[in-house]
Amino acid sequence: MPSSSHTSARIRWSTCTTLLPPPTPPTQVYNQVMAGLYLAQLTLLGVLGLKRFVFAPLGVPLLLATAAQHANTLRRYRRPWWVAVGRIG
Repeated sequence: MPSSSHTSARIRWSTCTTLLPPPTPPTQVYNQVMAGLYLAQLTLLGVLGLKRFVFAPLGVPLLLATAAQHANTLRRYRRPWWVAVGRIG
């Protein structure tokens, strides 16, 4: 049995819940993924252009189609904040 002097000093465990950032809205995550896709496509077009690849200009419609799909998805699936950031459980 532990002595009484040890029972008064309790160890308090912290889950660091106050240090965690608030949850990221799904729309923000989607925009970040799409920004990465734009950057990758622009880099690809730049590299193919520097190498003077004959079919490099065919990548421009791909970039435009990606932008159209991005705008369409944001327009169609806009959700209220209380559903998008709601708590699980």
